Amino acid sequence: MPHRFQHGPPKIALYALQAVLVGTPLFLGSVHPETLSAALGLLGITLFLVGWTVHKSGVRFGWPPFFWVLTAVFLLTTLYLLPIPLSWLAWFSPKSVSIWEQAFSLTESSETWVRLGHHFSQNVVELGRHLAIVGIFCLSYALTRFDARNGVILLHTVAWTTAAVVVIGALQTSLKTGFLFGLYTPVSPFADRGFYSTFVNENHLAGFLNLGALTALGQSFEGPSQKRRTLFALCYVAATAAMILTLSRGGLVAAVVATLAFGLIAIKNRSFRRRKRTFSIPFLLTTAVVLTTVSAFGYDYIVDLWKGWAPDVLIQDELKFRTIPDTVRMISDYWRAGVGPGSYGQLFSSYNTVSVNYIFTHPENFVLQLMADYGWIAAAALFFFGTVTLLRPLAAASNTPSGAGVICGLFALLLHNFVDFSFSIPGVVFPAIATLAVLIAEADSDRDKPRPTRIGALTLAVAVAAAAPVVLWADERFGDDAGNDLLRDQFEAAQPVTRTVSDQEKLLFWAQPADAHLYYLKSALSFRHNDLPQAQTWIEAALNRAPHQASLRLLAAKIALANNNRQDVTELIRDLLADDWSLFPNILKEFIPLFPDSKDSFGFLPQTDNSVAAASLQATISGKRRLAVQWLKLATDNHHDWYECHLQYGLRLAEHPDGQQLANAQATRLLGYFPDKPGGYLVQASIEEKAGRLAQALVLYRESQRLEKEPVDALLGEARVLVALGELREARLVLGRARSFVGTKKEQMGTLYEILSRASEREHRYDAAAVEMAIAVQMRPNDAAMWRRLSETRKKAGENTGAQAALRQAQILETQKE
Repeated sequence: MPHRFQHGPPKIALYALQAVLVGTPLFLGSVHPETLSAALGLLGITLFLVGWTVHKSGVRFGWPPFFWVLTAVFLLTTLYLLPIPLSWLAWFSPKSVSIWEQAFSLTESSETWVRLGHHFSQNVVELGRHLAIVGIFCLSYALTRFDARNGVILLHTVAWTTAAVVVIGALQTSLKTGFLFGLYTPVSPFADRGFYSTFVNENHLAGFLNLGALTALGQSFEGPSQKRRTLFALCYVAATAAMILTLSRGGLVAAVVATLAFGLIAIKNRSFRRRKRTFSIPFLLTTAVVLTTVSAFGYDYIVDLWKGWAPDVLIQDELKFRTIPDTVRMISDYWRAGVGPGSYGQLFSSYNTVSVNYIFTHPENFVLQLMADYGWIAAAALFFFGTVTLLRPLAAASNTPSGAGVICGLFALLLHNFVDFSFSIPGVVFPAIATLAVLIAEADSDRDKPRPTRIGALTLAVAVAAAAPVVLWADERFGDDAGNDLLRDQFEAAQPVTRTVSDQEKLLFWAQPADAHLYYLKSALSFRHNDLPQAQTWIEAALNRAPHQASLRLLAAKIALANNNRQDVTELIRDLLADDWSLFPNILKEFIPLFPDSKDSFGFLPQTDNSVAAASLQATISGKRRLAVQWLKLATDNHHDWYECHLQYGLRLAEHPDGQQLANAQATRLLGYFPDKPGGYLVQASIEEKAGRLAQALVLYRESQRLEKEPVDALLGEARVLVALGELREARLVLGRARSFVGTKKEQMGTLYEILSRASEREHRYDAAAVEMAIAVQMRPNDAAMWRRLSETRKKAGENTGAQAALRQAQILETQKE
């Protein structure tokens, strides 16, 4: 109900909260709270105190049960900052004891602070975020209870902010420009032509757009005028269209389910049909059917469409599901009290069996995240009490269109977070918690509720006030910058040793699980100082704590090689390649210079046809063409039935003018050994292409295609010849066929975009040629010739600065090759 202080503190508080809800998605988006922990903590404290002021300004109401659930989460997070006695901690999480004991048993003080910094800094980040969530909920609830019109204003703010995100992103995409101080970047995976937003992750953007779109959909039934309702309807359509173009599978499925749910609520509730509305129920259901059809049948078409606009679409959602068993294993080790909020990213690397090339900071599932952060018991309690306290207010809010829209938006966000972690992103969770508080306040306003005792409120106020200095002190002492400073000081303290530690090893140090950090560092320092026995001792201790970590096994292989233990080197590297072949470039870089001849370097590879061929191809791209040919010659001499090796050997010979005779002999050998394979035709076609006889090469490439189900190399060769002949339209059609077979093979993808770039250049579309060539270079970053080609293309497009940068990179690679 309105109050005589309507234009006093409540009005100022409303403006402040609107600024937070508008500014967070527009300027922060997917920015993780690591750099904002202290700011978010202060924001939460400020908003909580303002909300308390509104609460005390004359309107009598009690805090809802869900407020105390949020408070419990905040208090749990605070507990992980306290130095709990080891006897207490032992029952909750036995493995946590070892972390604390190791922290306090170290003799070097700098190492102790580094370990404690790792433990505390992430908990401080989560504490600041939870403080902000509590403050936003408190103020949103208090303002809505103070005057119901404030709640409507907050819902309108979320809807209009969603429209602003869509409009700004679309303008920057269409105008190909960037502004707002570089805060807006292309949403992955759309490179330089995608939708611009502060949400650099497409899943986070889809979650926010779903929330805003369905909030606007509810308002389109209740707007004060026909014009306002039409604007909300357009906001819903624009936000939903932008969400579809993010290519977020989880967001698309969540939108379909939530829109169907809204339609069912609208059909069941008669009050919807009695209101003036812009969207009729049949039109609403038609929209749901369209969304369902798009998700079921049109997704691949949208992906292909985006590939034309933004050609480097790379979707690897399956990694999220492959990490679930590893996360469950980690949770089972810390089932009582969890690993602590924010500590998942540090500890998960010791359980990660998916790929060492990806760093997972969150479990990509909010249920697993609760269990990992707080343990099974606390997660089950929070989930149960959170559900129970929300059932009544949400059921009451579903009687109005605006409430149903917000409920469906929150439901879409909840459903999406089964495959995402946007609840940890300020730009998503702040609007969500504000809209939820408005719903609960509107439901509570419909019935009288006795005020709770002051003991609980006083306890919360004391806890928040006590947490303020803890947040500020801990963020300053244990924050990311402080941890970097301490680590840098530790490196500087051992000058003769650490001057030889490479930057790559410093980065690998940070990527290790928490209880293997110092052992890895000690081993690396001892190894660089030629203290091999001590290095072996430390690396064994590290491997005992993280046996599956690739970087630890790489260092162990280096130490074994220094000890002249070739058998251990071979076993370690074969195991690594068996787990993840994508590690081969790192192994090639680290170990090829250490072997005296190519036979030894060939010895550690898995003895299979495809692995040797792939190794040769990688060596070629890395500039080691002679070594690649040596490997393939060894393989073809000893294994006459290895088709891929014979093929790659012939193609490598055909690349050099002085290898034409040997290449012809190899083509004849391929036709004799493998008459039903296209290898002989491919080598002959490559020879003809190098000699400038394009018509004969075109015939041979087309002949080889009939002998293979997925003729990627033949199609790429045909497209390259067609571009050289000027048949650009036909070349693009051939490349379209090749793209369907390439998949995620980066080498072939790089060749494909290089040919596309040449075609665009022949059409005098130099801007497009430069973009396509840049993508080709991303796929093959170690190829100096590709960088020179990029420099020439950018120069023709008028990008002189970019051309010079590409030329410098080419020169660097050529120098390294020499």
